[in-house]
Amino acid sequence: MRNQIEHIESKTNKLMFLLALALIVITSIVIARYSVNSLIPGQTPYYHMKIAKYLNENILFNHEPVSNQLYIFDSYDYIISLGSKIASLNIVSIALPLIINILLILFLYLTFNNLFGDEKAVFYGLIALIISPIYIYTSLVSSSLTYYLLIIIIIMYLLLHNSTLSYFAAVLSSLIIVFSPNVFIVLSFFAFLVSFYLSRKTNKTLFLIFFSSVLAVLYQSAMLVKFGLPQILPYYQQNMLTSFISNLGAVLGFGIFYTLLAPIGLILTWREKKRHFGFFITLISLSILSFLYHDIIIFLNLQICYLAALAFNKIILMKWKLNLIKNLTIIVIIIGLSFSILTFTVRIVNLGPTPEVVKALTFLQDKSEGKVLSSQNYGLWIQYFAEKGTVIDTNPSYLQNNTQLINQSYEAFNSFTLQKTKPILNDLNVSYILITGEMKSGLVWTEPNVGLLFLLQDNETFKSIYSTKDVEIWKYLKNTTN
Repeated sequence: MRNQIEHIESKTNKLMFLLALALIVITSIVIARYSVNSLIPGQTPYYHMKIAKYLNENILFNHEPVSNQLYIFDSYDYIISLGSKIASLNIVSIALPLIINILLILFLYLTFNNLFGDEKAVFYGLIALIISPIYIYTSLVSSSLTYYLLIIIIIMYLLLHNSTLSYFAAVLSSLIIVFSPNVFIVLSFFAFLVSFYLSRKTNKTLFLIFFSSVLAVLYQSAMLVKFGLPQILPYYQQNMLTSFISNLGAVLGFGIFYTLLAPIGLILTWREKKRHFGFFITLISLSILSFLYHDIIIFLNLQICYLAALAFNKIILMKWKLNLIKNLTIIVIIIGLSFSILTFTVRIVNLGPTPEVVKALTFLQDKSEGKVLSSQNYGLWIQYFAEKGTVIDTNPSYLQNNTQLINQSYEAFNSFTLQKTKPILNDLNVSYILITGEMKSGLVWTEPNVGLLFLLQDNETFKSIYSTKDVEIWKYLKNTTN
């Protein structure tokens, strides 16, 4: 009896430590960010805020306001909308990812402790998760993916309990995932469910997989028939290292030491492959899905952190011939992780939008209606602050000609002749062009006075209506002849 009480106290202390660590890390990042820039960082928060704003105005729409893309139901938008009836949209968009990520640590600890039975591995894995770049990013940047991940973990937690009420709640919660706006979220959910079933082979879990599968196939098939797949550029077509490693430039990516330690952890788990069979299924499934839809690495981060923690723990416990080498190895890893966290924190603290860009877009809001050509990285900010349509943005698009729009934008940015550029701008129905210092420094152009930057000197075709050191807005004079 005494041992049981001590065990419960130990588990409670570990949970309290994890929650306290998560709160300290998140709070520190939030304070650092908003002491430098009071604007909400990232692009996706402004998409959800835009939708929530129109939902609050009781505007019914099949197409997204401003961008005119097809709108796919997302319960996350409705949660933000509901929250904004209590507080402002800005406060909700800041507080919601913090609350979600704290709850995520709570339910991960409660669920995985029961599922894996290895308290030490789960504890170290969650510490690795809390200090990981992806967790830090999603604590600061509002994203529906973290919300759906929390729902999945809660479903697994409910399935661990034998009560009818818990199972009913799990079934109802699964509907949130099944009717999510993204087929990749649904596929990730099934990867987690299958893994859970292989660990706890119960008829209830099997029924939930069957029930959810039938609904998902019906709903997602109807969505695919009606809208087709979102036209997303697969990440296997892009630079792997700069897309997936935060230290090499990825805003949403793994820390480099995590990617170095994870293979060691994978070797360790492979020694007990029967016990970890479900884990491997989830790892492989999420890895494949993350190549097709990059944001799935928010889900995959759980597995990577767990493997990295196993490897680090093994390095600490293993016997070395020379303790000096062991200690140096541990010190290098700790310093490397600390440096990685520090450099990523500096980047996330300085993440756009900048006050200069927002000021320019607020100026543009008062201008006549018209579509804006800019880098797709600015698309969601333009739609929110300027309330103008854009040619392209970073939101997974159901526009059937999205690839064509990206190609046309590229041609418009890089063409040296008005004879080629003007038909493209006319076809895209462009009225304004937004250019920033970031676009001139590698985001779009790598050299000065090339492509569209050169053509803007034509006063009969383009008119400067806003100009600062870092931001320019040009009016395209459509009716001119050249």
